[in-house]
Amino acid sequence: MIKVAIIGGNVGGGTLLSFLREEPEIHISAIVEPSDNAPGAVLARKWGIPVLKETEPLKRYSPDLIINMTDNNRLSERLRE
Repeated sequence: MIKVAIIGGNVGGGTLLSFLREEPEIHISAIVEPSDNAPGAVLARKWGIPVLKETEPLKRYSPDLIINMTDNNRLSERLRE
């Protein structure tokens, strides 16, 4: 099973969450979204998936893959470090 975390819970992140949630070999570890009302955050809470406000706590969830659905390239670079 692949543990996936998604950063960004707007429409794109919510759509990805919906898609990946149906895959039997994927476990969504958490979604990172500062806005409580973002579509992905609302769906994640509905499905019992942790919603984090920041990326730092992601380490606790030990994701195998982190998908950055934001347009913040610096965030991707920082996560690689």
